[in-house]
This record gives sequence, structure tokens and C-alpha cells, in this order.
Amino acid sequence: QQPPSWRNYRHPVCRLRLALYGHPLSGVFWERHCDGKLREEGWELIDGWENLYINRRLGLVLSVYVDDFKMAGLMRNMAKDWSTITKHIKLDAPTPLGDYLGCGQRDTNSLPRRRRADCTSCRSSPREKSHLRHPAWNR
Repeated sequence: QQPPSWRNYRHPVCRLRLALYGHPLSGVFWERHCDGKLREEGWELIDGWENLYINRRLGLVLSVYVDDFKMAGLMRNMAKDWSTITKHIKLDAPTPLGDYLGCGQRDTNSLPRRRRADCTSCRSSPREKSHLRHPAWNR
């Protein structure tokens, strides 16, 4: 957040006295911090993925890439779980889908049902509860 005295500046810049990411282990410290807080709130790391978590109770999947958190799953549970995450980790408010890791994302809930992609490995639609029991997620 910017101090009130900067409100007249469009793109303020200031000289740093210390490097923000200067410690060789800063990435490891951040990863451990996030992992610990997410596990406290019921998230489990998905086997074989370093940055994907699942909350089976709420039917949500979370991708964490440094400070970029993307959540997918049952809409009715998202707001509740964002509030539990931000209780421990300071994040900006959720934004609409856009670019993520260089790829454009879009909300498939707004597409007609016949155009939604079905899961090729379990043959269920992403909206079906059976998709939450996907074989890859239940190890």
C-alpha cells in the first residue's frame, strides 16, 4: 500500500536500502511458511505436484506459485476458504481469471454445458461431484 503523500504520483519509485529477496533461502522460507499455513487449514499437497493442494472437504484445488494463488472448485466454498487462507497469509483480493504462467484462463461455467471439456481420464464433467473423487486426487 502506498502512503497518502504519494497519491499525486502515477508510478512512484523509491530507492531500497535492503534487497527484498536478497537472502539465498528466502524462497524456501516462503514455501515452508505457505505450506504450513495451508496445512493448518485442511489443505493437502497433491502427490507428484510441488505447488498443487487439495481441500477434499470443501472440494477445492489450489495452485501456489510464489505469491500467485489460483483456486478452482465448488464456488460456494471459495469465499469461505479465501478468508481462512488470508487469515494467515496476506494476499490481495481475488481477481477474475486472466493470464496465469503465461496462459490465458477463462471461466468455463459461462460456456454452454455441451462445450465444457469433460475429464478424459474419469469421463466426468468438472461440475459433477464424482470429479472430486478423481483417481489422481485420492492416493
